[in-house]
Amino acid sequence: MRAAVQSYRCFSAHGDAKEMDAWLSEIHRTAAVILVHGGTWELTARAEQLVKQGWRDVRIAKPGEPIDLMRTD
Repeated sequence: MRAAVQSYRCFSAHGDAKEMDAWLSEIHRTAAVILVHGGTWELTARAEQLVKQGWRDVRIAKPGEPIDLMRTD
């Protein structure tokens, strides 16, 4: 598997959630969404929003922990 990390500085989980949702609408909802920026409360709330929108694999990254992109649960 090949993967790359992309940084999009134009998005903010606070004010631009609608813009992020529009961008994500172009991606199949079985893709992994990994949240990497924000406080615990904000990340948890955003993850819950995404799950309610039908995303099947929403994760919150933890500093220093690897992310298994092959996970299928």
